[in-house]
Amino acid sequence: MTKRRGAGEGHIEKITLRSGNKAYRGWVVVGYKPDGTSIRRTAQRRTKTEVQDALVRLYEKYRPGRTPCRIDLQAETTMRLSVLFDKWLAHFKSTQEHKGRTPGTYTWAINKAKAQLGDPLVALVSALELQDAITVMGGALKPKSLNLIRVVLKGSFHQAQLWKIRSDNPAENLKLPRAKDGDADDRRIIGAEDALRLFYALMEERNGLSAAFTYALGIRPSEAAALRCTDVDLDAGTVTIEGGHNIVEGVVEREKTKSKRGKRPIPLPPELRPWVIRHLAKIRIERMAMGERWTASDEGLLFVRESDGGKLSNHQVYYVARRAAERAGLGKVGPRILRRSMLSALAKAGVESKVRAAIGGHTKVVTDEYYREVDAAEVSDAMGHMSRILAPLAPPAGTEDEE
Repeated sequence: MTKRRGAGEGHIEKITLRSGNKAYRGWVVVGYKPDGTSIRRTAQRRTKTEVQDALVRLYEKYRPGRTPCRIDLQAETTMRLSVLFDKWLAHFKSTQEHKGRTPGTYTWAINKAKAQLGDPLVALVSALELQDAITVMGGALKPKSLNLIRVVLKGSFHQAQLWKIRSDNPAENLKLPRAKDGDADDRRIIGAEDALRLFYALMEERNGLSAAFTYALGIRPSEAAALRCTDVDLDAGTVTIEGGHNIVEGVVEREKTKSKRGKRPIPLPPELRPWVIRHLAKIRIERMAMGERWTASDEGLLFVRESDGGKLSNHQVYYVARRAAERAGLGKVGPRILRRSMLSALAKAGVESKVRAAIGGHTKVVTDEYYREVDAAEVSDAMGHMSRILAPLAPPAGTEDEE
């Protein structure tokens, strides 16, 4: 004799996910379309008890007499994941500030997600399924690539919430697998002592100062690569960020800052002044020695390629940092880790998030003071913490403090 289902149990079945893991899926009927077809709501969890609890909540949410659900039932029952991705990407391109290569990068992440998840209905995609997909892709992709896919998933499903296609965001709390041995984990943070060790190793590199700036100033590697000599004002003690270098279709191009907030002056820690003077002198000597082979003579770039004086790419800043970090015994430390470590050091020192965002050139800050303007004095005070960290840094030997 078939056992009768308990109250709130609905229809529950055991399923096998793409990853091979077992799970349970249940559904309840919450309404009907004009043609009489039923409208279902689905819950998918690891255990049967969790599905039962989820179905009880669905019954309560959709039971007659409650405030009508604001979900667009028609869109929820028809929209598939590929359509959501396309609509979200088009919406992003038309409404958000972004670099020219960002849509192409997001398209790559979308294609990876499609290959792993297929094209299910948006309403049927569960947090468990997304987490399993991220875990599986972690076997072939690096943390930075996985994080990009997570950003796309989280953004797409958040937009589905705003468009009333879903009531939740299954990508909200996705966790990335731990980085493999030998892979650089961009979530890593290095301390002040390791940073100073890395500084000395960087100064042995021809363009090591570009990577050092990602820690000392908290700027992006693309912004460091695009600095011009005129962006450095030794009299005022500032470095002004005006743009960035990125590789677009195999060519290094200068782009505007990621947002209006990205264009910003940053106080130069006094401890770095002698190193900047030494680099400027070295650039002038190289330029005279290279003569006609100097391809970027009209741009006045602070950091250039050794072969022809051409534009330095953001990738080359990475290579410089990696070489120096491995020589200093710190493993694979890149500019992203250095920038993250600097902003984390400011947070630990008590610098409020709005000021940290102004230094880092971030477009958004999750803070109650989001709409408060940040003045130059606050930024200078915050950068004073970096001077304390860099205080033990000795000036280069044989260099006078003059332009």
